[in-house]
Amino acid sequence: MLQSPLFFRQLLVLLGAVLLTACAMSPQTVVVKPDLKAPSMPIGHGRQVTVQTVDRRRDSTIGTLGGVYRTAYLNTDGRMEQSVTAEAVTVLQSWDFVAVPSHLGNAQMASFTIEILDIDYQRPASNVGGNVVAKCRVGVKVEMGDETYSGEYRSMRSEQVALMGTPEGNRRLVNQTISQALNQIFLDSKLQRFMAR
Repeated sequence: MLQSPLFFRQLLVLLGAVLLTACAMSPQTVVVKPDLKAPSMPIGHGRQVTVQTVDRRRDSTIGTLGGVYRTAYLNTDGRMEQSVTAEAVTVLQSWDFVAVPSHLGNAQMASFTIEILDIDYQRPASNVGGNVVAKCRVGVKVEMGDETYSGEYRSMRSEQVALMGTPEGNRRLVNQTISQALNQIFLDSKLQRFMAR
């Protein structure tokens, strides 16, 4: 059955509205709140250590929403370093260290530095459905006296989406990926032995 010209005009208006919405899509900002689940252990013996997080990335952008939304960027929030540091302080305190953010310490104290090396969010070019992949790479540098321990840790997670990642879904996926990488630092048995000396 032939469709009327009015039907085609309405269809064009609808398609135009969808495209305009896609072009005007706002960037999404992921508030980073890592969840660290390291076991407590009495290895610090009350020693003092300063803790800091350093973002080594060029900028806060981790990817785009993909498909027709490829100009809508996904970013991490501006308080990520403070959030990661606060979680690390909590873990080190559970290890019996007197752990404080670096700005509250001094040069004589041991130091524990977490480096955010890369966070990546990949979405298929297709406009419909696909597998969203998030990756994270972090490093650690611990200085105690004249000795230094360093390591690098990676994580990757993925999930299926029907059209595009929702703000809540992206927040969950990115935070789970970051938490997984950070947890590897504190589960590193070599790091634990180094700090127990």
